[in-house]
Amino acid sequence: MLASRFLVPISASLMASGTLLIALRIHVSNYEWSVPGVGLDPGNLTLGLESAQWEHMWLTIIGRNATDWLMDLFRLLTCIGALLLYQTQRNRDEYLWLFLGMLCVMPNTVVGVLSLTHAMPMRWWKITQIASLPYVYFFVRMYCSFFGHRVGWKLQAATIFATAAVGYRYLREAYGAPSYRVQWLAFTPFFLLSVIVLPALLIP
Repeated sequence: MLASRFLVPISASLMASGTLLIALRIHVSNYEWSVPGVGLDPGNLTLGLESAQWEHMWLTIIGRNATDWLMDLFRLLTCIGALLLYQTQRNRDEYLWLFLGMLCVMPNTVVGVLSLTHAMPMRWWKITQIASLPYVYFFVRMYCSFFGHRVGWKLQAATIFATAAVGYRYLREAYGAPSYRVQWLAFTPFFLLSVIVLPALLIP
């Protein structure tokens, strides 16, 4: 994962000569070739006292991810709350769909948090992305259940198409280095479904 941070101490024997040569070998993924600044960013490597580096590393991790952690906590509480509500109100299917939707993104959250300080295999990231794809379907079913709207074949087809488009984007990211245009186009069906189609169901 690109967000992982490591602290590697330099032994006193290496420092004794007064000259230190550091060589880095990095792997550039397919996705990185599609973004500006391919390769190792100069800000990713810092030198200094070990105690100061520890403080800098954790302050950076907390500062950059505090908001995301709050969102992850909100998703977890929502997942648990929806399950408890469905247990007491089995006739409210929207709670079941909400629970399933939050559940399928939990692996993505766990891997994302662990990747901040651990080198996670990229295949884990790919697996969690694939596991989160049903979220689109669960989201639509939750919305329709909440407002008592029947999910017809047209809405089913639009949902499947939006899910396939997001899945295509994940595959291109993993194997084909997608351009920004491809990424935006891949999320457009889900965006239109969420912002235009579903709210339009409220009009009747």
